[in-house]
Amino acid sequence: MILIIIGASTLIGLIIAMFSVGVSDAINIPGFDIVDAANAANTPVWLVSMLSLFAIGIPFFFVFYLGLKILINNLKSIGNIAKFSLLGLWLLSIVGLIIFGVRQAAEHAFDASVTQKEQLYITPNDTLYIKMKADETYSKYDRFNNNRGNSKIVYTENDEKVIYSSDIRLIVRSTKDSLARIQIERISEGSSFQLAKERANNINYNYELVDNELQLDSYLTTDLKNKFRDQEIVIILYLPEGSTLYADENTYPFHSNRSNYNDILDHGMEAHYLEVQNDKLICYDCPKEDDDDDDDYKVLIDVNDENSSIRINDDGLEIISEDGSLKIDDDGVKGKSEDVKVNIDEDGIKIISDDN
Repeated sequence: MILIIIGASTLIGLIIAMFSVGVSDAINIPGFDIVDAANAANTPVWLVSMLSLFAIGIPFFFVFYLGLKILINNLKSIGNIAKFSLLGLWLLSIVGLIIFGVRQAAEHAFDASVTQKEQLYITPNDTLYIKMKADETYSKYDRFNNNRGNSKIVYTENDEKVIYSSDIRLIVRSTKDSLARIQIERISEGSSFQLAKERANNINYNYELVDNELQLDSYLTTDLKNKFRDQEIVIILYLPEGSTLYADENTYPFHSNRSNYNDILDHGMEAHYLEVQNDKLICYDCPKEDDDDDDDYKVLIDVNDENSSIRINDDGLEIISEDGSLKIDDDGVKGKSEDVKVNIDEDGIKIISDDN
């Protein structure tokens, strides 16, 4: 009974699912455009659905048939012709799915980028404000408060379908040049380098510098015919040393602090005035931590059966025994007993006994 239930329920679910997907693709039911956009190999969805039905359904048919054979002793066999026919159909379906899978993967085999460079008239004495901007048409798809990298199909003002993505990466670096500059890299994938570069060139992305405020689009768009090819925008902003940066809080999801990106804008620096100095950003309006004795690390240890104090802080390391017989700090090492005094510092080693 368990075999019959598993086999029958799986077959019914597969037939309903695959039939729905295949019919939806054939008659273009709204909402299934995302399936077509993800179909990089342009393989008919109905064909993939049918092959998937045979590849998964045939084994579960035999599970169902095995349950019937166990439950009904005199059940007639379906015959060798039917068995071998189903086996052949199953093998063909597996081979077909493998071929389609290889073609799908081949569409992402190459990646290419198109680079756009432009100088920004921001000098070492200027303050640059950065803000991510969303278009009113796509405002409901805005991802300021979510992770970057979301992609979907949306409609333009002219009711045309386009691919919308928030896969935008912001990188801030310093430069010794007298003017700032911006570099926009449009990145995409394809079955060849030429196709990948063509799709990268078809990515729509804009920015604008208005009164020392750099307004960066928080999204990219591309025509639906370009399909999902991991389209991405990388913004590299080079700021001259001595200039000041103020990044809006909505830039947080769009920049990364991985070491391989050499991004000097760390998370948590948003909404602060940051000065560019020596390949890093110095924050002058960030709250400073209070320096007090509570930050010191002090413990008691047993040395020669005597308690000693160890203090580690910004001044260095200090070890003092409670009876004053041993002291180690930046000045050196000082020790004494009833008969001998030892002093080790930059002048050398001095050992003095009571009898000199």
